[in-house]
Amino acid sequence: LEKIFPQAIKYSELAAAGTTRHQVLIIDNIGMLSSLYRYGSMAFIGGSFGSGLHNILEAATFGLPVTFGNKGYYKFAEAKELIQKGGAVAVADTLELIAILQKWSIEKNRDEAGKICSEYVAARVGATKTIMSGVDRLLK
Repeated sequence: LEKIFPQAIKYSELAAAGTTRHQVLIIDNIGMLSSLYRYGSMAFIGGSFGSGLHNILEAATFGLPVTFGNKGYYKFAEAKELIQKGGAVAVADTLELIAILQKWSIEKNRDEAGKICSEYVAARVGATKTIMSGVDRLLK
């Protein structure tokens, strides 16, 4: 972790550290991410070095470009579509992660990828209403 993010701190260690001079905050607990994405500039989403992928749409909603492991993401349409559009990247290893972080450290690149993500989410607003309308028709 220190090799990839030398200026990182885990949330669980933040209070004891007594400082906020870190470039990367690693959230190592449950239930905080959705309220923290608004403060980020890019997101690494966990879970896809295994068999799944955590929710990437929460980060994308806030216009964050997203990256994740290259193993379990293929089951998720939004991950595949955002990769195809350029708002997300699946990485195989540390070197690929460092490369995309370097690319997205340039504001123009990060903003372009983030815009793709936020537009992707905005284009799909209303899905719940559509689904509930279909359920309502089925129940009648």
